[in-house]
Amino acid sequence: MPVLLPAPPTQQAVDSPTFSSPSVDGTLSLPQMVDYNLIHNPNHPCIRYKSPATSGLAYEELSWGDVARAIHRAARFVKSCAEATVTSATGPPVIAILATAELPHYLTFAHGVSRAGYVAHYISTRNSPPTATHLFMETRVTYVFVDESLRALADSAIEGLASKESAIIPHTFKSPAFNELCVLDDPDFEPLPPMETPDLDSVAVILNSSGSTSLPKAMNVTHRIWIGFSLIPWYGDADICSEVLGVHSLHPFHGYAGGCFAWTITTGCICAGWSPRGHRADDSLAGILDETIATQITILCTIPSTLEAWANDPAAIATLKNLKTAMYSGAPLNQSAGNALSAEGVPVSILYAATEVGAISKLHINLTGEPADEWEYFSISPQVDPTLEPVGDGMFEVFIHVQPSPIHTVTVINAEVNGKPAFAVKDIVVQHPTKPTKYKVVGRADDLFNLSTGEKVNPISIESHIRSDPAVKAAIVYGQGKARLGVLVEPANPVDTSDKNAVASFRDAIWETVQKASASTYGHARIAKEMIVVANSSKPFGYTAKGSVKRRFNLEKYEEEIEAAYAAISGL
Repeated sequence: MPVLLPAPPTQQAVDSPTFSSPSVDGTLSLPQMVDYNLIHNPNHPCIRYKSPATSGLAYEELSWGDVARAIHRAARFVKSCAEATVTSATGPPVIAILATAELPHYLTFAHGVSRAGYVAHYISTRNSPPTATHLFMETRVTYVFVDESLRALADSAIEGLASKESAIIPHTFKSPAFNELCVLDDPDFEPLPPMETPDLDSVAVILNSSGSTSLPKAMNVTHRIWIGFSLIPWYGDADICSEVLGVHSLHPFHGYAGGCFAWTITTGCICAGWSPRGHRADDSLAGILDETIATQITILCTIPSTLEAWANDPAAIATLKNLKTAMYSGAPLNQSAGNALSAEGVPVSILYAATEVGAISKLHINLTGEPADEWEYFSISPQVDPTLEPVGDGMFEVFIHVQPSPIHTVTVINAEVNGKPAFAVKDIVVQHPTKPTKYKVVGRADDLFNLSTGEKVNPISIESHIRSDPAVKAAIVYGQGKARLGVLVEPANPVDTSDKNAVASFRDAIWETVQKASASTYGHARIAKEMIVVANSSKPFGYTAKGSVKRRFNLEKYEEEIEAAYAAISGL
């Protein structure tokens, strides 16, 4: 078979005595790479987790031999279930996974589905029955493997399919326990026959969008794209073989988690997560720190809300300072939290990415010598082909193109820029003032708006500043088409909004912060104290699964209070 993908710039596992990377030129799909690791890297560690207190050991490991055999057992199990049923579906079966399993267990089973030659659909456990019905119907799910704890959700979703007279009513099966898949020292194990290389442009897995503004959308991830996810470190700045990735904060059904596990397949890095063999002892933030120490994590893969919670915790900072990087993704990190962590010596970095395209930024592990105050800046990965379209005031909207070369592609095409198809990420970035190859995200294209005066407003920078006030949990700037800006604030501690004195006291408490935040605007565009609308605890803000504020949802929820603020100030 001809070489399909060019050699990436950063080789992995160069000096490893226990891991040799599988071919990443497109001659092998990820399931075939698992088989390669079973044969050539059976003793190299793949998964690590904290040992039970009674063991006397800090952590336990599963080798690639252990994990690959578990993946083969999962594949046999799935095939036996599928072949014992009759379905009206055509084409490769689509297997929905509805499970609360820990990440090592979940992704071992999911890769077993892929090894069986089927399409694994990673389903969020947070979905409502109507949302699950929508996703099942959209992707023509054939079989559902479900935990008993989620059986009611699965049953309700399938009842919804029946009520909509869906052409396919999926069969359900109980998900296997991890101990059924991962049997150590099994002399009777027989590997599956070798797998033929699939069409790289056929669907490998199905992921979902976050559904922050509408129902989640299914995204077909082809084998080519899945390989591209696994190659992210190959376009980074370091060989990460044997580095220990901490993934305790990640949901296994998200692309972030799936991508991290894909890195283990091609680079030999080690995935450290919650033990797949029992219930979590402590899943609090303190528990994650304990796991970070016990499993000797070197690269923490996390989300902004976790880092924000640790920003003023001396014990957390003492642990995080020992990492090579504390890498966040999925949403912006509060600037005051990032500044506080970096000032204390925590090596914070951003993995700027989107499920639809994978990593947009270069994976940055070697932070030695990097200025502490540049933690939110990133370089664009040579794996992607971007266009940064100017939108005024030194800001750019990000588009990622479908490349003629096969090193990267996208799951969704929703724009055309300069005559080339692209995915509009809908993020707004600005360049570093002195380093033109570095950028930082300052907002969303959808969030920019104009006042009636014609002035363009980027609410994100204002909101970020206001959120830095300890009295504020969340803030949303409003004013589209109006002459004045205002801000809707959710207090960190409830405020009785029926008490005018309590509202006035809260406004006074955050007023200095609000003034500084809106200092970049002009005249009437600056936020007046009367335009601070305080959220009522009986009408809490809505948040996405990633912890981001639902802007439109919350503004519509408080439309009456916002209009009352405009009416009140017009009479002054």
